[in-house]
Amino acid sequence: MLKRFAEALKGVMHPQPAEPCGLPLYFDNLERVYKQFGVPTVLQASLLITYLNTRTQSMIVSAKCFFQLRQLRRIRRSLDDDSVATLVHVFVASRVDYCGSLLIGAPRKTTNKLQRVLNSAARIVSNTRKFERGLTHFQRSQLHWLDVVDRAWFIVCVQVFRCLHKMAPEYLSTYCQPGSGISGRCHLRSADRGHLDFPRVKLASYGGRSFAYAGPSSWNSLPAYLRDSSLSLSSFKHHLKTFLFSFY
Repeated sequence: MLKRFAEALKGVMHPQPAEPCGLPLYFDNLERVYKQFGVPTVLQASLLITYLNTRTQSMIVSAKCFFQLRQLRRIRRSLDDDSVATLVHVFVASRVDYCGSLLIGAPRKTTNKLQRVLNSAARIVSNTRKFERGLTHFQRSQLHWLDVVDRAWFIVCVQVFRCLHKMAPEYLSTYCQPGSGISGRCHLRSADRGHLDFPRVKLASYGGRSFAYAGPSSWNSLPAYLRDSSLSLSSFKHHLKTFLFSFY
């Protein structure tokens, strides 16, 4: 019985790359295994927490995206470049960006999985093979794609902008407080620059990845013209993306 449970749990936690698995299907299959073997509620929570991390998330997302890319590869000859780019954005890029803020500060072995997905998607749009040159230039100049690490940083900064302009939930907005509004810090130079206050963290691998720290610290690292309160959301996104592209 224990061996069969381990095999069933392994099939849920480590899906085959060919299977179009996503988080909803992932949790449905996990619940089905729990009910089949009568796992107690306390043990269910401990097993779920063990695998509820960015590594598992990136593995599931990359498996589902590669499944979609294989389907698009089969019909690539029948579609023009604009149609393929639209399909790739809908079925692949949107999945990579979903909950992308959780990837900020993530290890390279986690983000590299999703970066390989974007590279494969760009090859399908450009209709090139794996070892042909010019893929990076095509991603920058034609698709206007950021790398996975910069996409996560972009999403976090946009979320902070929403918090400061009362366009986000209150539980997130409480983490984005200007230093000028905090007693004892209103006379600091950081308050004059419009910087946000953020807590101290002990573990950079965990505490530094929380929104309470990563959001304000990312916002403080932006140049002054991007932290201008008169910018609209669309203008902020445009200038922020241009700013990130300047590092390539």
